[in-house]
Amino acid sequence: MKKVFISFALALAAVSTSYAHKLTIRLNGVDNEKGQIGIAVFSEAHFMDYNQLAWGKFVEPKTGTVIVECDLPDGKYAVMVMHDENKNFTVDLAPNTGIPTEPTGMSNNPTLSGFPTFDQVGFSLNQDKTIDIQMVRYRAQL
Repeated sequence: MKKVFISFALALAAVSTSYAHKLTIRLNGVDNEKGQIGIAVFSEAHFMDYNQLAWGKFVEPKTGTVIVECDLPDGKYAVMVMHDENKNFTVDLAPNTGIPTEPTGMSNNPTLSGFPTFDQVGFSLNQDKTIDIQMVRYRAQL
């Protein structure tokens, strides 16, 4: 019985990894080394559901470009990034405008005037892929 279980586990691992693709996320424009950078990868079915991430990680910031890799199966995904400079695990917002006060970024680097939709930030993954995300620090307009 133990041999059957081990064989089944090895076969399942082989099937799971045969459909995995490396997603390389290149974060450009990191402007300081404070705090941590949170990266959240969402599947289309669970877009913006932080309780059901396809993949997530906190990494150390490095001024300039930060590169992170993960393995994911075929699918449609979106990536959201925040530079949590004060390590409070949230995107801090300006009280009068609701604009993030810490740098953020997302796949496809859309120009937004509100909350993003999956159509704006989503992409298909069916082979190894590299995406570039520009970190943005919003400034209040005077």
